[in-house]
Amino acid sequence: MLNWNITHYNTNYVVDKNLTRIKKISSNGWQAFLLSKEAITNKIYFQAKVIKTVRSGGIEFGVVRGNPKALRGFLSPKDTVTNYNLRTQLNFIVGVGDVIGVHVNTKSDQVLLYRNKKLMRVGRLEPSALQVPMYAFLSLYYMDSELEMGNFFPFHLLEPMANSIFY
Repeated sequence: MLNWNITHYNTNYVVDKNLTRIKKISSNGWQAFLLSKEAITNKIYFQAKVIKTVRSGGIEFGVVRGNPKALRGFLSPKDTVTNYNLRTQLNFIVGVGDVIGVHVNTKSDQVLLYRNKKLMRVGRLEPSALQVPMYAFLSLYYMDSELEMGNFFPFHLLEPMANSIFY
């Protein structure tokens, strides 16, 4: 399970003591995000379950490239691979009860994005294009939105790549 980093400049989120529940406590907007504490350098699969959101569409979950101390404000889509991308409109929306999964495979050079075990798309950027360092990334738009990190669906139960959206 990933550990999430609330940096000194980010007071928009509360993370519980077990590092499993994340809640946005500031006003609506994309102005704040969280990053994993450790850089992603190998194959990894991580998941989040939507516990609460005002409405669908206010959750961005995936990976981002760059130095965590330099990443501030709105992140460019050229630096991220997530389930929700405002510029490309190639989104899959999640709601309460949905589990978002992100599989970064550095060997096959792919980022795969899942909703409830179903592969929704292959990321438009490969891990090699994102370069290192690469971090897990989370942003919640709506105040009081809440996610729970965990292992909800074992990796071996995920749907294979057939019928997914490639971009």
